[in-house]
Amino acid sequence: MKNGINYIIDDGLFIKDNEVIAGSSAKKAPTKIETVKKALFLKEEEKLEMLKAIKKYTPDKILILGTSDDMVKKIARKFGTS
Repeated sequence: MKNGINYIIDDGLFIKDNEVIAGSSAKKAPTKIETVKKALFLKEEEKLEMLKAIKKYTPDKILILGTSDDMVKKIARKFGTS
């Protein structure tokens, strides 16, 4: 992948080389509010699942995609990076 980034966090998913390795798509949430909650990992069990996967794969870099800079920063802070 470009810039040596093989891991992506996007839309509630943790992706490695185009394969979902953790999470579930926020697009499948029943309401817009649930979509946002899922994309921001506001539910503790979803956050823990992501943290477990990050710990398992220990990526050097993660590309975080979001609809705004603020959203990306919130996700980065949630997983201990910024």
